[in-house]
Amino acid sequence: MFAALKQKIQQRLVEPRQILDIIISKEKAPPAVDDDEVLVLRGLFYVQLYAAFEYSVNSAAALLIQSINSHSLPVSELVAPLYTVALHSNIQSLQMSNGSAWEKREKFVASIFSPDPVSIPPNVLENTLQNVWIKELELAYRLLGLSCSVSPSPELIPYIAEVVDKRNAVAHGRRSAADVGRGTRSNDLTLRLNAISALVIHMVDNFESHFACLGFKRT
Repeated sequence: MFAALKQKIQQRLVEPRQILDIIISKEKAPPAVDDDEVLVLRGLFYVQLYAAFEYSVNSAAALLIQSINSHSLPVSELVAPLYTVALHSNIQSLQMSNGSAWEKREKFVASIFSPDPVSIPPNVLENTLQNVWIKELELAYRLLGLSCSVSPSPELIPYIAEVVDKRNAVAHGRRSAADVGRGTRSNDLTLRLNAISALVIHMVDNFESHFACLGFKRT
């Protein structure tokens, strides 16, 4: 399962890598000035790299949730952090205005101790993971019961903020792709591609280990 996901992630990372290859082929050696086409491609590189990043994070979270569901455990047998996602629909019902508040609370408490197998929607975190900064990534780890670091190396973490910020700037029209691409070169973009690739593979490895060692199950 997780090995197949890694292959899909690598396939998604091909697109920013292809853009990077074009940039490398068209870049001029300093002090020559690069054409506008190269600047635009550098800016669009961030959009494609972020797309691969968001896909990877959402897919990994969904796969871990599906894997947990396959064990058919009741909520009470899950580790406490998972209660937040396992009881998502029940928590939402508490916030709705219709019906008796006390009856809702009664049903909510009963759901915690229900012997029925839990079925967590695989996409339960997708709204949170639509704009993935470091805090959203760390939150996803915690909600799924993981306490390990989101990065294999601390120096990779700042690249998340840069990729998200520059992608948002281009995608939401705050800056042109050429403006975002100005001041960076292919070697800079290669570092960012390698960093994001390392982060998402690290995430899949962590989720696979979490599942394999039953880290989601209360002992």
